[in-house]
Amino acid sequence: MEWYVDDLSFSGQFSTPHSLKESIEPLLRLLFLRPDLKRRVLCSRTLPIRPATAAMNLEEGVRATRDQLFIRQALGWISSAGPFWDDDRAANPDDYFHFEGEDVTDQGLGEAARRLVMEMDAASFSFPNLNVLRFARTPLCVHHGLEEEPLGSYDVNNCWNPEDIAAAVIRSPESWTDLLEMTAAQMPELILSSEIAAQLAPVPFHSGVAARFSFCSVSCKIFAEKLRRER
Repeated sequence: MEWYVDDLSFSGQFSTPHSLKESIEPLLRLLFLRPDLKRRVLCSRTLPIRPATAAMNLEEGVRATRDQLFIRQALGWISSAGPFWDDDRAANPDDYFHFEGEDVTDQGLGEAARRLVMEMDAASFSFPNLNVLRFARTPLCVHHGLEEEPLGSYDVNNCWNPEDIAAAVIRSPESWTDLLEMTAAQMPELILSSEIAAQLAPVPFHSGVAARFSFCSVSCKIFAEKLRRER
């Protein structure tokens, strides 16, 4: 699953750069703590010029906070690192999408809808604040085609709480030690030999083998629970 940032959720609704920072920081914190999610939250290359406050666009609002760490992290994401869905835009021969009368063809909602047309998993992430709760709801119905010649409509699942993204994606292990620690935390009933780590240490980490190990561990847990219920 990928989440596409809803450009419309930046519509000049923030009263101050500080309130803008409060809205963005939770997602930045999640992406820092969960590197495996970085490639799953995509924004458009034009996001920095979306209106953030009445007088400033998003990039200007971020810089106006004067918080150097926040500025570096926020602009590093939306202006430099991305990922940007524009670089791998889904193709659609009738490329016009709109939401509540607004053209979102070249925005995150439009890209999420294009992916749904292709039967791919896609959702949106919005940045609401206390003054404007327009996007604090799900789903968001995006219409395909001209209003006078509709081609369809697509319900885009929308979230505005970063924790919803974290809950939807199980973190993948990045090393053998990581795999063993995650397995022990998830399945405390499973007894792992202390020799496993030593035996795995000389072997290069392989994500495919780790996935099979996780699958077998989960299967063992399910089997054990079934036996417990039958007793």
